[in-house]
Amino acid sequence: MADYIIGGILVALAILALRSVFKKTSSGGCAGCSGCNGCGPRCHGQDQETASK
Repeated sequence: MADYIIGGILVALAILALRSVFKKTSSGGCAGCSGCNGCGPRCHGQDQETASK
């Protein structure tokens, strides 16, 4: 019974995390990076030409 409770909590946390990432990316934000280091150009709304210059 404890396995079901722990599993349910883990599934709920995964759903909340995915929802947060989806909301950030759909609103134009960047999920998972705190700045431009290591972040792709699409993450910050730049096109490939602007990012390569």
